[in-house]
Amino acid sequence: LIFECLATMDNGITIESVSYYGEKQDDSVPDIHDGPKFNELDPRLQAAFYTYLDNIGITLELSTFINNFATQKEALEYLTWLENVRSFVISK
Repeated sequence: LIFECLATMDNGITIESVSYYGEKQDDSVPDIHDGPKFNELDPRLQAAFYTYLDNIGITLELSTFINNFATQKEALEYLTWLENVRSFVISK
């Protein structure tokens, strides 16, 4: 199963889609099925997928970590960009 999720600070993990990528039966392409839209699945199945993710450690705490890390990384990349622009302008 492949889960496409969004990580948010307040709501934790939001599942956008669930796909199934089966094993190859031969040398052709693998069995791929994207399945229906997640929000169209039976609510009990949606809840079961969230429980599964929680059981394997995909939790609110992980979502918070991902968001904090991404925010810090973006800030560092911005500072690096500013330094590069400053160096370029000074050298001209």
